[in-house]
This record gives sequence, structure tokens and C-alpha cells, in this order.
Amino acid sequence: MTTPRIQPRPDREQGAALIMAVIFVLMLVSFTFLVLRSYRAQSSNAIFRASTSVAFDAADMGVAKGKLILTADPTPYTDGQLYTLAANVDNATITVQEINNQTNPFTFRLLSTGTNGQETRTIELILQLEQDKQPLAAPGMGAVIANGSLALLGNIQIDGNDHDPSGNLGGMGNDAPGIVTTGLVSQGGSSDVGGGGQALGGSPTEGVGIDTNATVWEKEGSGVGGTGNSADDTDGVDNDGDGVADENGFPNRPAAVFGMANEDSLKAQASADGTYFTNTTDYDNWMSSTTAAQRGGKIIYLEVPNGSNLGQFNLPHNPPPAKASILIVAGADHTQHNTTIG
Repeated sequence: MTTPRIQPRPDREQGAALIMAVIFVLMLVSFTFLVLRSYRAQSSNAIFRASTSVAFDAADMGVAKGKLILTADPTPYTDGQLYTLAANVDNATITVQEINNQTNPFTFRLLSTGTNGQETRTIELILQLEQDKQPLAAPGMGAVIANGSLALLGNIQIDGNDHDPSGNLGGMGNDAPGIVTTGLVSQGGSSDVGGGGQALGGSPTEGVGIDTNATVWEKEGSGVGGTGNSADDTDGVDNDGDGVADENGFPNRPAAVFGMANEDSLKAQASADGTYFTNTTDYDNWMSSTTAAQRGGKIIYLEVPNGSNLGQFNLPHNPPPAKASILIVAGADHTQHNTTIG
């Protein structure tokens, strides 16, 4: 039996090869298209990233500029209004607004929007700044002012000299006596007093580092060194040249030392800061639980009820760079007290 042989058909083989070639070409074209599309997408992303990076950098630089402006002087921007610090300067627009009810310390919302072409990026920063309280101007000022005699114990140091932020003598040169009092001062232990440009020492020079039996508040007409003319007591002029006009004895209220009408504002500030006390126990507990930085820059009001004994208490110790404090010690009846500080 003879098996028939199947003869190959060249036309079919050529057709199959052609179809495979066409498929390969289509795949190659599709792959090339996908590669080009991916390249274009990557290029677009790279351009977008570069554009947004430039915008972000401009916004970041705007934040830095805004911080410099605010820290230099925040006062013009503390009323709660929206202010534009810069309008498209170096591709950044900077705005600021105080958002803490315009109270010190102030809280600012700083917005910086950077632009690059059509791209924008905004950075928001919440910045809290505490504005330094202005010194209270008053005549006869010293580190300690007292209507009565003082006894210093232990290693207490009282210095009325001005210092720079590092604690060195000098500063702005606003030196005052360490103690100004209508009475006397007795020093015990290793206590030191300095002021008026005189460095801390065991025995400060009268009239320089210390001023006892101070007469600065005596009447101009009839007091020590007075003019002899009672009319000078009320003429609004510093006739005896002691820095006080129309003085009428030592101020009978703490506020009068600072030229204020009453103690309300002083007590309100102390109460707001948690530094108003009516006994030395609470005062001493606060002293021992706070740091120099926390005590600095505050008005501390220690008011002793009528008929109570003030006893011994410590002064705040706020070495630089902490800010100085103002400590007011007064009887509720504002009468004279002899005081021991240790």
C-alpha cells in the first residue's frame, strides 16, 4: 500500500510569515509608542516637579523674610488686621495676621505663597512672639526700693547695675543704686550690694551703690535740701533737682512709685501671669517650682494682709539671659514695714 505524500504549499507558508511580520511590526510600533508616551509623561513630571520646586523654594524664602520682619518689630502688626509684608517680591507674596486677640505674647499666622509661571505653593507658619515690656520709668529707682529699714541675710545679692545679655557689666549704662530706702540697711551673712556703676561688694558706697535715709521724695520747699519756698511743692517743676517734681514724701502706694494712679493694672498683670500672692508660702512655692526664664520679665506682687507678719522671704534670681522681674512687696494697708530679705 502506498501512503500518499502531502506536498507543502508555499503560498500558505508565505502568508503565515507575512502575518507574523505584520504582528511583529505592530508590536514594535506599539512598544515604541508606549516608550515615547512614557518618556513624554516623565518629561512632563520632571518639568512639573522642577516648576513646583521653584515655587516652593520661593515660598520658603518668603517665610524666612517674614520671620525677619516680625522679629525685628512686631508692633505694627499686632492689631488683628491682615497685612501684606511683600507682594510678589522675589516670586513670593507674604501676609501676616495676629490671631491671639492682640494680647502679649502675640501669635501670628504667616502665609507665604511662591509662584513660578502657573505653579503656586503656599507655606503657613504659626509664630508666637513675646514683646518686651517697656521699663517702668520712675524717679529714685533702685534694684530694691523700700520705705523703712532692711536687713539682708544669707548670701543675697542685690545689684542695680545694668548688664549686657551675657551678664557683663555695662549694657546700656542705665545703672541705679542697689538699694534706695528711707531707713537703714543692715547686712549679715555674705550678702552683697552693688549699683550705680559700683560692682557687687560687701560694703557699697553710700550714695552710689546704696542710698539710705533717702530724701529724694521729701518736699521741695521744706524737705532736706529744699528751696525754702512752699510754692515749689506744687508748681510742677523739679526745683531741687533730685529727679522728682512736687514730691510729697515716699509714695504711699506701690503704684505711685511707678507714676500710676492705683495698683489695679499692676495686680491685673500679676494675676494674669500667676504671680499675685497674699502669703510668703505660696510665693516661695512658686519660686521653687519655676525656672529663671519663667520668672523673668514679670511683675510679681506679694501683698500681705493687714495684721500679718511678712517674715523672711527670698528675691527672684534671674541671671542672664533670663529677663529681670519687678517684685512688689506691700502690706494690704500700704503702711510702712521693716523687712528681712534672705
